[in-house]
Amino acid sequence: MHQAANIRVLHISGEIHWQGGERQLSYLLKMLRLRVHHEVICAEGSKLAQYCHDHDIPYHTYKRDFFYRFRLWNTIRKVAKGQIFNLFHCHDRRAHTAAWLSMTYQPLVVNRRASHKLKNNLWSRIKFSSRRLKCIVCPSHFVAEQVAAVMKKAGRIRVVYTSIEESQYELHKRKNILRSELNIDPDTTLIGTVGVVRKRKGHSVFVQAAERLVAQGLPVHFAIIGEGPELDSVKELIKEKNLESHVSVMGFRSDLRSIYPDLDLFVLSSSSEGFSSVILEAFANGIPVVASAVGGVTEIVEEEVSGLLVQAGDPEDFAYQIKRLIEKPKLAEKMVANAKAILPKYETQRMANTYHRIYKEAAGTVVERVYTNSSKRAH
Repeated sequence: MHQAANIRVLHISGEIHWQGGERQLSYLLKMLRLRVHHEVICAEGSKLAQYCHDHDIPYHTYKRDFFYRFRLWNTIRKVAKGQIFNLFHCHDRRAHTAAWLSMTYQPLVVNRRASHKLKNNLWSRIKFSSRRLKCIVCPSHFVAEQVAAVMKKAGRIRVVYTSIEESQYELHKRKNILRSELNIDPDTTLIGTVGVVRKRKGHSVFVQAAERLVAQGLPVHFAIIGEGPELDSVKELIKEKNLESHVSVMGFRSDLRSIYPDLDLFVLSSSSEGFSSVILEAFANGIPVVASAVGGVTEIVEEEVSGLLVQAGDPEDFAYQIKRLIEKPKLAEKMVANAKAILPKYETQRMANTYHRIYKEAAGTVVERVYTNSSKRAH
């Protein structure tokens, strides 16, 4: 299989958790397996390492400890020294920094998914103006604008929307797996959020919105699906507000496709988002969406057409909009139908084909440069 591939790509990840970026990488590894030879550098014990192991993808790990930046840098140098790669694909800022510092010759394709403004300092300008950086891929026009403010050559920026597997387009039947685990009856509205539990994801706002709706006596239950550095503080907040019987923390789930249909509403309460693949997953599963009007989210969700947009950090408004959808099922049905209609725009095959073109452009650049350098040495 790998012998037929004409481009060799080393994917580099600095993450430990399974997030949207790791999911998109898994799609690339699958969709381009016949056209690209993939190898992956990832953190020891990460979900990505487990994915590579389970799918027979060559991978190399580094220990994620206090010295992980050095370990990642050193692993890149060792792997690159032993093999020939046409390019490095860096999937986050840690990977970008380590690859840039590795002093190897391979050109870089870099993902920039963060929605916060890129710092316009010397360090950023050096990294993002490097001749090795052939393309920086952004998940939305919002993020692309943040990068363009710092990069000298904005022509290197490409917007490639996050994708969703076509198999998720078909509505799956409710199996009541999640409802059985939570021991809630069919008349209870189950409201969920999915993602890494970190500060910018706004789980505290989610909990505060739950508090307001529970106080109104509505038959609702809230589920937080995911893990992350803020997990303990979120649990403490739930306990502090006496919401243990109304808000459940489910942790990381590998069976999302089976449990998504159990949700009646999906909420994304982030304070910032470059895009949001979980919104696409909610769309695909026919779940009405209430989301913060931040970053790239507004490029996916159209107000009262495909979802409802809320001022970030406002639990009162989140509670109001959630209640509104509970009380207006016709509005929810209309938004679900509209959301399903836009999904072909985010097909995995379309995303993979775009990356393949990006890889070929970058690989062509390195072949030309190596040939030029070799010619100069020969003379």
